[in-house]
Amino acid sequence: MKSPVVRLLRARSFVGGHCGLTRRGLALELQLDGEDLEIVLGEEAARRVTHGVRPARFVLNPPTVPKRRLMESLERAEQRDQRRRTAQGIAEFGYQIGFGQPEPDYDCKWFAGPADAGVEEGQELVLACLQGSLIAGYAGLRVRVFSDAETKTAELYLSVHLVYVRPARRGRGLGMSLAVATGVIAIDVLSAVVRSVPAGYTVHSCLEADYTSDGGEVFMENVFSEMNAHHDVLQAAAGSRGVSLVQPVLDAGW
Repeated sequence: MKSPVVRLLRARSFVGGHCGLTRRGLALELQLDGEDLEIVLGEEAARRVTHGVRPARFVLNPPTVPKRRLMESLERAEQRDQRRRTAQGIAEFGYQIGFGQPEPDYDCKWFAGPADAGVEEGQELVLACLQGSLIAGYAGLRVRVFSDAETKTAELYLSVHLVYVRPARRGRGLGMSLAVATGVIAIDVLSAVVRSVPAGYTVHSCLEADYTSDGGEVFMENVFSEMNAHHDVLQAAAGSRGVSLVQPVLDAGW
């Protein structure tokens, strides 16, 4: 008889963070402005890219914006931009909106099931960037957490499929804001793992991506920097519970 799958993360694991675990899975609604970007860009650069720009909201699998509508809106924007580039003789690759996430609807469940060793849990996520009613962009993400009672280890993997900002909204700090919001997710889930594992566990974390543009590389480096900036605080919290937290790893390349 198979043993029941006991997942590591629960709603209570996320108390005190920006993210929550709900009936729709991982949830986040975050608003960022110039002050938030100053942490990453510096005061002058943040002021330059956000001057006169409406603050953006970042929502995971937004309930009020169906996935099909979100993807179709950005696909139309990308097609218009491709026609413009073609007319101007600009040789530049196009973006495949929805890359890595072909399903027509959001994944609205935090999955948990048996892994090769221990338990795997997680979710496919769409981090939408919204400015009022405008869909300004998104990041396609996948979060997976592996936990194994035998080896007393837990591992967080955050994979980035695609980051896209509507062409008319580029150069205004939205890509960088998406990186900040993605970092918030990574840090919150990692904090939840540290909070949930028993004493004696070792916790690992890894960011994953395949680069196809310089912007994607900058995006991942900024998420990675954000995680590293919080490492000492998380490590201290882990140590107080008898948990070992290993430095995060960036597994990304061309």
